[in-house]
Amino acid sequence: QTVFQAAWSEDVDTYQDDDDATDLPVIGRLVRVVSEPRLPQELPICGPQGDSAPEYWIHIGRQQQNNALVINDISISRQHAAIIVRNGQLYLSDNNSASGTFLNWKQLTPGDELLLRDKDLVSFGQIVYEYRTQN
Repeated sequence: QTVFQAAWSEDVDTYQDDDDATDLPVIGRLVRVVSEPRLPQELPICGPQGDSAPEYWIHIGRQQQNNALVINDISISRQHAAIIVRNGQLYLSDNNSASGTFLNWKQLTPGDELLLRDKDLVSFGQIVYEYRTQN
């Protein structure tokens, strides 16, 4: 089950809405910090809340199959990265992407899961967002 949902779609080839995630509360947001008109300004992260909630994986990539969020950009791999909701916290992981996943400008080692904190910068290839907690 996926928990990452683009709230709107300006380009059907770029963003894939996930109807299953609409019933889940927004637990965080990714806010775009680079000038890229093809990308939404804000991406809500929907998922279970609380320490006892089940673990959820949010897959991000260029390929529509198996990704909750599809970003059709040359710097994004087909199966680029994941955000993991675990024990009430969010973690970022790289899926051995070609152009890398970065947290605060440091490249993640594929398979590592690093905790996301409010105002962290998250880069998928050349696309940069700021993570914001839902308060």
